[in-house]
Amino acid sequence: MPEFIGPAIARDRVRTRLRELREARSLQVGEVERAVHWPASALVDVESGTRLIEPLELETVLSHYGCDDSETIELVRLVRIARTPLSQGRHQLTGEYLQFAGYESEASRITHYQPLIVPGLLQTTAYALAATATILGAGPTDSDVVAVVQVRRERQRVVESRLATDDLPAIVAIVDEVVLRRRIGGDDVMREQLEHLSTQAARAHVELIIMPTAVGGHVGLGGVFELLEFPDSRDDDLVFIESATGDTLSRDPEVTTRYRGKADRLRATGLSEDNARSLIQQVLDGR
Repeated sequence: MPEFIGPAIARDRVRTRLRELREARSLQVGEVERAVHWPASALVDVESGTRLIEPLELETVLSHYGCDDSETIELVRLVRIARTPLSQGRHQLTGEYLQFAGYESEASRITHYQPLIVPGLLQTTAYALAATATILGAGPTDSDVVAVVQVRRERQRVVESRLATDDLPAIVAIVDEVVLRRRIGGDDVMREQLEHLSTQAARAHVELIIMPTAVGGHVGLGGVFELLEFPDSRDDDLVFIESATGDTLSRDPEVTTRYRGKADRLRATGLSEDNARSLIQQVLDGR
């Protein structure tokens, strides 16, 4: 099966490879910029990922590096993939969240811990509208609420679209028991959401972990996070950390290792498989 590569990973691979090629030739950034007639800091922007190189610019740089045709063809291919617009862009997302959405759509494993509400990839539309409206303090038809939910639905669609290529990512959803019992949107909305969550948990690529209230404190109480993992060693794993003061997307190995450890500990102590679905049924039955 061909390797799945989307715009976010393609962009990372291009900038990383360009830096490797330059350093292997013991060239300084300024030397390259002068040789290919680029303005100062242009190559720094490309190698840092703040600017995406054009195919013709890339060919000029690779020619200066003396790269062979196979290297050039592969990197140009990646640049063309990297220049594919992210579908979430039409909802005017910016900053960390837009980057996160792009990487999430390409990850091979998505681990989401959510102590407050059902994770976005597993939400029904009605639940998403009710939860978002409550969080934003607005009505479910408010334009900002609808925009957020449209993005969430688009994230779900993008992940599900990979099913057709046999490249569906593994999803590990970890929630606190209170998420099941917190009445959002009314009885009908909650029943639909819980039934949907149980159905999703039965799918081969979805692992649902529920942290029972009886376990008391646990390592997840520090807050919401989503760990994105990739199969190729060239691609850094990422963690997206949500907080009241802003969101953070980190590729720092120490940070991702720490959150991978948190996820492993939560998986080891929470309810899973039949036990998780049994608890959902208990809540549906009013117990």
